Amino acid sequence: MDPEMRDRPAFAILGAEVRVNPSQADFAGIWQNCFEPREAEIAPFSTDQAHYAAYFCTGQENLVDLVVGMAVEGIMEAPEGLVLRQVPAAHEAVFACTLETLSATWGRIYGEWLPASGLERDPAAPDLERFPPGFREGERAVTIHVPVR
Repeated sequence: MDPEMRDRPAFAILGAEVRVNPSQADFAGIWQNCFEPREAEIAPFSTDQAHYAAYFCTGQENLVDLVVGMAVEGIMEAPEGLVLRQVPAAHEAVFACTLETLSATWGRIYGEWLPASGLERDPAAPDLERFPPGFREGERAVTIHVPVR
């Protein structure tokens, strides 16, 4: 499990936000019910046509603000019912996986890789999942981005 280490610039994400416990969340339901009905409204502003899940710290144990949406530019205010959140720049470890191995990969990152890496998670930036166009067909990998220092 060797991630690619890279510096990621800041960007904005436009999407739906829900406060969840990631270990108990219905991710499929969140995407279907919260993001998909608004995707056509968000897509014209997308910088890369990928879908993102951003896990923002809330300061509450086991709870994150999950934003499911797209990286955007050229929009200054979120339409009603959506949020526009800034994702700060970060040095990150990037792990490739498939949709089917996403959960197991998260487990290995936090259960094995991070404790052995000599790095710590940087709480200033959210963890990210990036779903590029073609990921459902297996043409492109899903990536998990963990900010580290």
